[in-house]
Amino acid sequence: MKDFGVFSEACRKKGLILRESAYTLKRNYSNFTLEGKNRKKSYIYLKKVQTNKSFVWVEVKNKAGKPGWLFGSSDFLVFDTKENTEIAKMFCKTGAVALAKSIVSKQNDAEIKIIKSLDDIISKNFNDAIFYKHTIKVTKDDIKKQVAQMRYSVARDATQHAKDKLDTFIYY
Repeated sequence: MKDFGVFSEACRKKGLILRESAYTLKRNYSNFTLEGKNRKKSYIYLKKVQTNKSFVWVEVKNKAGKPGWLFGSSDFLVFDTKENTEIAKMFCKTGAVALAKSIVSKQNDAEIKIIKSLDDIISKNFNDAIFYKHTIKVTKDDIKKQVAQMRYSVARDATQHAKDKLDTFIYY
């Protein structure tokens, strides 16, 4: 998209490779792949917004000079475009959507804390499940394998339970 020429040029000057999907041109959003010097890829999905044609903010470098949220561990950012401020960094899309919906519908702070807590639970248990699944795959000790299978099951169930609770904030 020609709207992102300045962003593309800034990426090129930093040694980053920005590629736009050909599929993007037919849709109301843009798909980009940003590849750094270390070959790490970040995927950027930008929706075209008709009301704000002036800019799209992407933090490549933060105030301290370190890599910005684009290269961070957060997967989803909830951003207030009117105030131009970041509201929260969320691990899962369900948590980000639930938080955004709660903020837009002006829910109380207790509900927002619950949503953030559930997102943290998903993050912890999802990462635990990955660890246990790897342990199951590589271990040769039957006892370790059984323990890892049990813990994997607990982590998977806790992740699903927290996601189901987040769904209630979105759909009900």
